[in-house]
Amino acid sequence: MKHILTASKVESLYKNPKEGKYLDGDNLYLFVSPAGALSFRYRVRTPEKTTWVTIGKYPVVTLAEARAQSLDYARIIAKGISPKDYYERQKSLNLKFSLLADEYIKYKLPLVRTKEDSRHQELRTINNEIVAKLGDIRLTELTTELIHKKLIQPKVHDSPASVKRTLITLKQLLRYAFELGYITTNPIDRINISTIYKDKPVERFLSFNEIYQLLTTIYKSNIRTQWKHAVALLVHLGCRKNELLQAKWEQVLFDDSVFHLHDTKMNKAFRIPLSTQTIHLFNELYKLNGNSEFVFTGANGINAPAYNTLNNILKFTETVLDKPYTIHSLRRTFASLLPTLGFDIIVVEAALNHEFRYGASKHYFHYDYFEERKKLHQVWSDKIESLFNQQTNLTSES
Repeated sequence: MKHILTASKVESLYKNPKEGKYLDGDNLYLFVSPAGALSFRYRVRTPEKTTWVTIGKYPVVTLAEARAQSLDYARIIAKGISPKDYYERQKSLNLKFSLLADEYIKYKLPLVRTKEDSRHQELRTINNEIVAKLGDIRLTELTTELIHKKLIQPKVHDSPASVKRTLITLKQLLRYAFELGYITTNPIDRINISTIYKDKPVERFLSFNEIYQLLTTIYKSNIRTQWKHAVALLVHLGCRKNELLQAKWEQVLFDDSVFHLHDTKMNKAFRIPLSTQTIHLFNELYKLNGNSEFVFTGANGINAPAYNTLNNILKFTETVLDKPYTIHSLRRTFASLLPTLGFDIIVVEAALNHEFRYGASKHYFHYDYFEERKKLHQVWSDKIESLFNQQTNLTSES
């Protein structure tokens, strides 16, 4: 088809714009907007609909360049391929993993991780465990073998739980890439993530004597004082590790003797009454980290610590007790030993912020047992403190 537009005609419209749609030929058009902006667009016609692909704005893209691009589009369409799909595919061929991660963090992460602490945890995994090792790799170059080499083999023996969490996050990222058409197959689908790590049995809890052994060992060690207090608070409070380690000072209400959890696993706010011992521990922490918004800080002394920091620091205590334990064992200890001090299981469940589980009543049962829990926490802290007083008395008598 003979071309209708000329370079001089286009330049004239640029200097004296007149809104409209000007055909050049072979489905190439020059659009002039009401504001006077000129852009070249290619018309794609199918039996179902007509769509437009923008080539570029004039004068950045010349008439000759727009015609050359329209010929490329015609060749692609002749092969039964949509120009838009083709160039999205070309984009994905050069898309590096770091750019995919940026896009996922901006658009997808807030939708799949609505809780702030959960979102921060996944963000750290993406940046520290995935982008740090795969960031410069193009998506089309990512293979199952490369995932094994970069993410699994270096850490699977020492930190299998961390590797499993990393692979689960990577799977979400690659699923997002698949949904956008950046990849046609997901290389992580060939990896059986469930075989990487199996959770340890959940029966383990510490005896009172083991609590004494553990805390004594930790406080005699040379780790940072904040980590010593962190373990002590986990023993005293019975809360989840991340609820404590990601806490901000605004959550510690000294005047009310309350530790306020804004975002919990149960999707509701929760108040933990503070005993005199836990108030003392928080005061000591404020002397250390009062300049930060976080109760506990990472290596830079400003931000909250990484998810596995405390786990890694406490590896030296693995041989202190006769049986292996995990940090979550401290919460299980809280749950298992409190009934031995005479507390009703319902009050203990309330102190753990567990959902009331007894049939249909759970939908109507909203009493939070705050006063009962206040007594519980003080009695529990007194019991922990007495362990050390007993040992002191035994030593002095001998």
